[in-house]
Amino acid sequence: MLNFPSAVKESEFVEYSATSSDSRDASIDVETKLAADAVIVNFSVEAKHASTHKSSFGKLKKEEVDLKWLQNNSKHKLLDMSHYLIQKARNSRSVFGVVMERIVTSEPCSIREKKHQTGNCGAEGKVTGVPVSGKGKGKVQEVKDVFLEIPKNTVIAYSIDEIMVQLDGHFEVRSFGKGGFERAWKLVGAYNMPKVVSLPKECILHQELAKLRGHFQVLSSLPTAKRSSLLQLLKTTMEDREAFSVLESVLDQMLVDETPDMDDLMEETEKQTVQTILDLLHESDGTNEGQTYDESPSLLCSINLIVSAMNEMPDGCRSELGSCCSPPVLQALQILVQHVPQQGVGRPSL
Repeated sequence: MLNFPSAVKESEFVEYSATSSDSRDASIDVETKLAADAVIVNFSVEAKHASTHKSSFGKLKKEEVDLKWLQNNSKHKLLDMSHYLIQKARNSRSVFGVVMERIVTSEPCSIREKKHQTGNCGAEGKVTGVPVSGKGKGKVQEVKDVFLEIPKNTVIAYSIDEIMVQLDGHFEVRSFGKGGFERAWKLVGAYNMPKVVSLPKECILHQELAKLRGHFQVLSSLPTAKRSSLLQLLKTTMEDREAFSVLESVLDQMLVDETPDMDDLMEETEKQTVQTILDLLHESDGTNEGQTYDESPSLLCSINLIVSAMNEMPDGCRSELGSCCSPPVLQALQILVQHVPQQGVGRPSL
């Protein structure tokens, strides 16, 4: 889909060859006399181990991406967001990667390992004055020779970065673990606002909370019974990270007017829980008292924002959050959110 051959630089890396060996010997001899030399027992054990490991990669070459060149020549390019591969990756929450550096063999090379192990044991016993004696010997031997031949132009090491894809098709290379697709909850369902909200890179806390006030208002305007049911369902679902991730993926698809296919995404029990949440959202959307569509985001958008934020939390934080899902704690958090945008991050005047 995208091809940037000029972004790759090739250079000589190192010439590598190594040999290591290990040799160990051990032996034990035991002689036991019992009852005034009436019984004599001799026992001996001997073990030997030898191994050799040899690897030769010859001259290695390094191929690396010129990140600055790549960024300058890709900033005006767009991905086709309607392409089935893009759609499949976004729906399955996959991440595109870029091989930024790799080490390649420039000639055939080999790795060889030899092991030789032997063991001997013997026992002899006799009873003085009685024509009875016994003798036994045993030997164990193991030989192992493994040879691996690696052809020319084989990648033996590499490093990757990830791609962050925006909703409009623009993309940028980011460090490992920070790629993916832009969250669909940045779409705001208001006629008089742009569909994509570009948040400033440097924001203080009260500015961000002020932007989220509309989402909290949507939730607080729900009828008490439905709000309580929705809260309990979310609390139950977030205990299962896989089910919660699926819920976020389904909400992302619904926000861009796609019909999610949950049959291939989860087990039947998880599907029922997620479907119950979706049914409750469908019943409640558009019924909030005092809400106008032009001024407030949709209930679906607000729930997806919360689900996305919760899904980014570590398991320990999500567990603590679950213990806070009681009316007194939620009321205190609501007061905090209401006062911080007005008074800053200091202690609010209650």
